[in-house]
Amino acid sequence: MMGERRGGEMVVLERMLIVAVGLVSVAAATAQTQLNFIFLLADDLGWNDVSWHDTGVLTPNLQQLADEGVVLDQNYVQPVCTPTRSALLSGYYPYHLGRQGAPLPDLAPTGLTINVTLLPERLAALGYDTHMMGKWHLGFCDRAYIPTERGFHTFLGHYLGSNDYFNHSSAGYDLRDYERVAWEGNGIYSTVCGCPMAPDYVPVSLSRVLQDVMYVPVKKKPQNFDGKVSWEAYRAQFELMASQNRWNNQLCAAQLATSLKGSAVEVLAQLDVVSHRQLPETSHWLCRVIGHCAEVRGPVDIRIRLGGKKTPRPCVVPTLGSFVFWWVSLQTYNIPTNVPDEYLDLYPDESDPDRRTLLGMVTAMDHAVGRVVAALRASRFANDTLIIFSSDNGAPSPPGVNLPLRGGKYTLWEGGTRSPGLLHGGMLANTPRVHSGLLHVTDWYTTLMAAAGASTLPQTDGFNQWDVLRTGQGSSPRESLIYNLNETSEGVVSGAIRLGRYKLILGQHGSEEEGSQLYDLEEDESETTDLAAEHPDMVTVLEDLLLAQLDSMVPGQMPDNDPAGDPSNFGGVWSPGWCVAN
Repeated sequence: MMGERRGGEMVVLERMLIVAVGLVSVAAATAQTQLNFIFLLADDLGWNDVSWHDTGVLTPNLQQLADEGVVLDQNYVQPVCTPTRSALLSGYYPYHLGRQGAPLPDLAPTGLTINVTLLPERLAALGYDTHMMGKWHLGFCDRAYIPTERGFHTFLGHYLGSNDYFNHSSAGYDLRDYERVAWEGNGIYSTVCGCPMAPDYVPVSLSRVLQDVMYVPVKKKPQNFDGKVSWEAYRAQFELMASQNRWNNQLCAAQLATSLKGSAVEVLAQLDVVSHRQLPETSHWLCRVIGHCAEVRGPVDIRIRLGGKKTPRPCVVPTLGSFVFWWVSLQTYNIPTNVPDEYLDLYPDESDPDRRTLLGMVTAMDHAVGRVVAALRASRFANDTLIIFSSDNGAPSPPGVNLPLRGGKYTLWEGGTRSPGLLHGGMLANTPRVHSGLLHVTDWYTTLMAAAGASTLPQTDGFNQWDVLRTGQGSSPRESLIYNLNETSEGVVSGAIRLGRYKLILGQHGSEEEGSQLYDLEEDESETTDLAAEHPDMVTVLEDLLLAQLDSMVPGQMPDNDPAGDPSNFGGVWSPGWCVAN
């Protein structure tokens, strides 16, 4: 079933940098209009944790997108995070990948199979720049599993399923810029994606349309890990940036006394030897900074001489695509839950401290989304950019709220699998509107490829929904979906399937319930009345359809935890190099 494998005086230290998104400037008009894609995937966001479902939740920026765009009323995902991410990037149901079970543990010596071509790889082949920020959670024990080996040109984020929002640690440090350990993020609160938006992280292929970032005071100071690199070691790097974390043309000009349009330029970087030794990829970092300052769009030989080094080191600013796929894989609001006080202060009447923290985190996320959207609106790319927003699964309840849907994260009930979602973009017709057609996370693979202008679409478990989503005309091509399918080593099968209005649950993912349950979702979206006894024929039909999938199911891949992956073996950092990918 698989395809082939495919500044100033460090103002930044007092600020949190949430998110910045850049969109590519197009050198010349093209005959066919392609689209930029920004996919915002929240973590553990409940059905009732957005303002269009509960007006007590403060998400004004997302609300504006919903009011102007398309609200997805039947937007389905998997019950937990790793399976949803697997389905999104591959287009396959997790049970066709061996990823239908629990989220990947930190020490699991496995990951998303390398025997499938992921969406960023497909889009890159169509000429797209592909970039990822945030939570990966698809394996990292072998380098072959990590984002920059799976089709993403750049990555700023964390490999694990969760870590501390301030120090980015979970028994070990976990924050990467490309593949480099991003120690400079230590102490920067990261509401949006489990990663700070460091000022150097603007890929050289992107224009400076959306450089603005957002500041929120940090409530904790940076910490060192095992005597590792402190902020002082990065002072020289950040002094290359303008104050307030903005690119400054005069500063760029000072650093680039000569135009980079020539064949070669030598740049003297005032970096001490110690910093360079601690940062083996410093020259690569400078290449990106210099390339951005010059708005380079092509191979340019930039020679960099680091302090104390006699021989300049060459680097090449690469030519990438003309359009962007940007996956912002948000950590909000996964554990551990913490948020700057100014967001807590927005909910003075909430008596439950856990719920108040959660709401503050959701509003902080919305604030970040608003900054991105504001910068996008000020650019000339707004009409050609499609924004997609969804959650990876339902909320753990409490403190999340999925009402009126039953259940939450880890369950096959609607509260665990039906997610708030929306689309926004100038290419969408007949907006605002609510789309009530059936949509599953596997559908985004072929849908985005179609929107990108692919001449042929690969065979996956998903459906191309672009025409109906774009126009609002016609019906969803999807009439059924499989929520999940799994079988234990003892032969116990669990799963759920929907066909039209009827949903059958066979056992429950994450619980000990057994037997078949039947619900009419058009009349009973809260799943309060089991109709199995009244409609035995429908139970039989749905059971047969679900169990027939066992023939194509890949057994769940969840080997025992391997202590070889413990960060103590890698200088206190979660790192690849302790398993073999398959």
